[in-house]
This record gives sequence, C-alpha cells and structure tokens, in this order.
Amino acid sequence: NIMFNLWKKWRQQRHVELRCAVLKAIVANGANAYGVPIADSVNQALGRTKWWNEISIARLYCCLDELEGDGLIFSYTMPGGAERSYRAKRHYYLTRFGKLVLEKESGAVV
Repeated sequence: NIMFNLWKKWRQQRHVELRCAVLKAIVANGANAYGVPIADSVNQALGRTKWWNEISIARLYCCLDELEGDGLIFSYTMPGGAERSYRAKRHYYLTRFGKLVLEKESGAVV
C-alpha cells in the first residue's frame, strides 16, 4: 500500500510538471502555439530528446483538452495553407486564469 501511494504521488507530480511545461510552451510559442511546436517545446523543457521518450501527440492533445476544460487555455481553429494541404490548425493561448496558475506554479512572470 505504501508503494502504491508513493507511485500515485509520483504520477501526480509528473502530471503537474507536464501541465506546467505545456503552459510554458504555449507562452513561448506565442502565435505559433499549435500541436507540433508545443510538443517540441515540451520535450525540450522536460529533457525528452530521444524518440523513445518524447511526449506523444495523443498525450499532448489530452493534456491540452484538459487544460482547456479547466479554463487555463482557449483554442481556435485557423485555416491551413498550401504547406499543410489546407488542413486547419488549432492554436492555443493562455487565459488570464491560466497565466495566474502558471505564475503560481512556476514562479515565472507571464
């Protein structure tokens, strides 16, 4: 039971670390904050530089959906250009509440 509680605490800490890294990546990418650039920034921030330990796009989108549901970020869809075969991109920005949470969790001024 003690091992399970330690594992649960470790998983919760890793989840908070990922959420903060995603919020920081959105701020760092500014107007270019959509899926792949966010994933690249998160992987770099967490030191995940090998293909076998990078965050998956699926996990990233789960985290983004969760953050949006919590009111920390908002998203909107932009039409894609010829370089993306005209596929749309979903861009992300921090809400005012998201900025406050990021400042509290990381100590960084946003």
